[in-house]
Amino acid sequence: MVGGAALENSRRHIAVLVIDDSDTILKVVGEMLYDGEYQAFLARSMDAALNINVRDQVDVILVDIVMPEMDGLEGIQALREMDPDARIIGMSSGDSSRSSYDLLRCARRAGADAVIRKPFKKDQLFEVIKQVSASAGVGRLRVLAIDDSRTIGKAIEQILDNTDRFVVSSSLSADDAPSSPQIVGVDVIVTDIFMPGESGIDVIEKVHDNWPGVKVIAMSAGYGGDEETRGKALLAADKIGAAATITKPFKKDALISLIEDVVR
Repeated sequence: MVGGAALENSRRHIAVLVIDDSDTILKVVGEMLYDGEYQAFLARSMDAALNINVRDQVDVILVDIVMPEMDGLEGIQALREMDPDARIIGMSSGDSSRSSYDLLRCARRAGADAVIRKPFKKDQLFEVIKQVSASAGVGRLRVLAIDDSRTIGKAIEQILDNTDRFVVSSSLSADDAPSSPQIVGVDVIVTDIFMPGESGIDVIEKVHDNWPGVKVIAMSAGYGGDEETRGKALLAADKIGAAATITKPFKKDALISLIEDVVR
């Protein structure tokens, strides 16, 4: 382990294990974490990292995907075996044969809760750590709501925030959220079907191709409130892989039950 002593943390008491074969990356990320008043453990290999008691000492693990000997993909699986509840963030800038997007997508498939593309800024790293660690140890489901209506998105956030079962965020657009490798890992996406730009159908297809473990719930009030259009849209969503569908407007208990059902 490089820098054997943990960096001092006076405020948040969140311990982050950084695994990367580059001393430069370890130094830079370690300094970022120090500036953010996180505690940091630094390891130059997966073998060194696996000797750390991740269950008792570490809250979040930041793993480079491309490393000699045991790479990050194998490492994520090994870390999961040591601690099924570990919060893991995969990071990569790609390599000579694979893009960062492809490698980060593989990291998600291997079990990373979130991914981030190198190089990244300090604020980007802190945001991912914050959101990933928000649900650590409490078993809460992570939900992303996508709707071009700010009112609907905030209503879903309020419904789910009023329980102790969810960590929820919302987006006004489907264009970026489900395709970006920067997105924090979610368990369930609740998406409207009719939106400007990319539609909810596009969301379902992208999630199906890239994040097979994420469940998608499609919702619609129809185009202009038309019931026939709504029915056809929800049927199309069901056929291409939506885990469930729901009609807007819906009652809060119906949404909560549906989310819990699709991940059960």
